[in-house]
Parts: sequence; C-alpha cells; structure tokens
Amino acid sequence: MMQWDPKITTLPGLYLLSVGVLRPLSSVLRIDMCGTYALRMTNVFACFANFYIIYNIQKRLYPERTNLESSLQDLLSAVNLAIFPVLYFFTFLYYTDAIATGVVLLTYLLQLEGRTLLASLTASIAVLVRQTNIVWVAFIAFLSISHVLKLHVLQYNGRLSPNVLRSVKYLQVLVDTLLRTWKCGFASRAQLADNILYNSAGFVVVGLCFLSFVFWNGGLVVGDRSAHQAVLNVPQLFYFFFFVVIFSCPYIIGCVKQVVVSILTHWKLVLILMVGCIVTVHFNTLVHPYLLADNRHYTFYVWKRLYERHFLMRYLLIPVYIFGAFSVNQLLKETDLSFQAGYFVFTALCLVLQKLLEFRYFIVPFLLLRLHICVKTWWQLVAEFILFFCINASTVYLFITRTFYWADSEEVQRFLW
Repeated sequence: MMQWDPKITTLPGLYLLSVGVLRPLSSVLRIDMCGTYALRMTNVFACFANFYIIYNIQKRLYPERTNLESSLQDLLSAVNLAIFPVLYFFTFLYYTDAIATGVVLLTYLLQLEGRTLLASLTASIAVLVRQTNIVWVAFIAFLSISHVLKLHVLQYNGRLSPNVLRSVKYLQVLVDTLLRTWKCGFASRAQLADNILYNSAGFVVVGLCFLSFVFWNGGLVVGDRSAHQAVLNVPQLFYFFFFVVIFSCPYIIGCVKQVVVSILTHWKLVLILMVGCIVTVHFNTLVHPYLLADNRHYTFYVWKRLYERHFLMRYLLIPVYIFGAFSVNQLLKETDLSFQAGYFVFTALCLVLQKLLEFRYFIVPFLLLRLHICVKTWWQLVAEFILFFCINASTVYLFITRTFYWADSEEVQRFLW
C-alpha cells in the first residue's frame, strides 16, 4: 500500500526512480533492496553519475582542451564539482538533491550536444524530482533557442569575434539579422521558425504540462503548503552572491584586480546598487519561521551569529554582496551574452520567490557558474579541492559526532546543511 507523507512537498520522482532500480534488483537477487541503506545508495550512484556528466559538460564547453594537462585539469575540476560540499553532504542521505541536480545537468549536456528531444525527456524527469527545476528547464530552453539564433546570425553575417558575442553589440547584430530575415520573405522566416520550434518544442511541452499540473494542484507545492508559500524575497540573491564569494574564492582571487577595476569604473552604478540594496534589505528582509526554529541546519547559526549579531550587520554586508555580483559577472566574461543575461535572470527567478534561506537552493546556480569558468591554473583547482575537502570533512565529522536532543523529542538530532 502506498502512502504519502504530507510533510513531503516534492513530487515523487526520486522515489519512482529508486523503486525502478531497486525493485528489479530485489527480484533478481531475491533479497529486499528497499531498505534505508539501499535507498541511500541510489544517491551514491548519482554522485558518480554527476561526476561523469560534469566531466562531459566541460569537454563539450571547451573542445579545444585536448592535451594531457588540460584533460587532467578537467578531471580534477569534475572531481571538485562532484564533491561540492552542499551537494556532496546529501549524497549519503535520502534527499532529492543529488538526483535533482544530476538530471538538470544531464539535460544541459544533452542540449549542448544538440539532442533536444532527449533533453526534453530528462527535463520532465528533473521536474518530477523537484518542481523548482522548471526554472532551470526554462533556462536550458532559452539557451537552446539562443543557440539557434546565434547560428542564424553567423549564417547571415559570417564569423563574429568572441568580443562581439559576449557584449551588448551582439544584440544589435541579432536585431539587424532578424529584420533582414523578415524582409527576405516567407521562406526565410519559416525556416528560422522551424529551427526554433524543433529545438524548443519538447521543452514547451514540459512547460505546458507543468502549468497544467500547477492549475490542477492549485499551486506548486504538494503536501503541506503552509511553510512553502511563494513570496518576493530579493535578498536571497544577495545571500547567493555572498555564498559565491566563499565557495569560488580561488577563482575570485585570480580575477580580483579586474573586479575592483570594474567596480571603480562603474562607480555610479555601484552607488545606485548600494542605495537599492539598502532599501531592499530594510524593507524586504524576510525570515522564515523554520530558519529560527530548526537548530540542526547551518543556516540557523549563520543567521543567529552573523545577521542577528547586530542590526547593522545586514547593511554592513551589502558591499560584499555587490563585490560578489561583480565577481560573478567577471567569472562569466568568457561566455556569450545570452548565457550571461539568462544566468542572472533565471537564477533570480529560482531564488527570490523562496522565503526560506536554504543553501541547497544555491546548488544548481553555483554549479552552472562554476562549469563556465575555464580553469587553466593548477593552484586554483588544488585550492578548490582542499577547500571543499576540508568543509566536507568538517560537516561529516559534526554530523557523526556532535549529536544532540530536543526537549520535546527522544530522537537524536544532527547538524546538517
């Protein structure tokens, strides 16, 4: 008999995938494979699968890196991302993060390979595992359409320099090309529309199915919705930039001069952002009851010991947020304008509608950012590995050894992300 725990607010994708793997194994091996450890092993398998997917995404993004040293660097880079602390920790628990992240990355890999029909299939699985993955499905669909438009622009204009593709000049070239296409007649317009439809139809179907589900369900969340109401929480984006500064520090150190120069060059924009952040922090800082009540999570201690240490702390951190935003922009300098713009927009969509400060929400945007940093120096990769390894060792140690109890419960409690 199947039962649904109302506290579970995600769709049953993880459980269906687990049953789909473990039930046949149970029949073949004639043993019960649906115990706790076997279920958690599905996430361990997902960890190795994520490593493989990440490595192949890197190879697809940087096809020119074919020599032995580059391949070894890409290998270590994939290891680092596979052990990214927030993601790695939940590999050993029965949470949706490992598989939800893996399926999103697989969808992105398939899109990069031009296998859009298969990508739309994995996109549907991604949403079935976690509803908020619809944002990243939309982002990948946007990238797919952008790629079609880019090929169309190159067909009409010939080779464009990387500087044009990465700057706002590309928008002018794109608009001019589309106007020329429109003037060329029905055949040219139909061919472009057909190419766009071919590369996005599957994603559109996934989106329509998702909207139908939301309409039928009366909302995004299944189960208990009381703690997961959509709100406008802009500071979530600020927390993410702070998060990036910490976990991308080896790469930010490598470009800190460019970041500082960019900040000084755009000082008027910085002043506007500063004022906007002050107003936003003052009027839009939202605190979820779970953040203050659940002392198992690190976010509880971050909030209590940093943000609530003094009422000015949330304002004193604004320069860090702005530095983080400029750092993200600098780290994405090697990507096309469409990716840069789409990344900021869809990351904001994913985060600002969440009231709860939860580091797990940062996993996918962080990995997408990190995947688009072409690492060419060993010291950054090694420093990143040491940073991630030390954090993982510390969090696992705390989880295992520093147990505690709540006054109203006899169950042992543990520290976790």
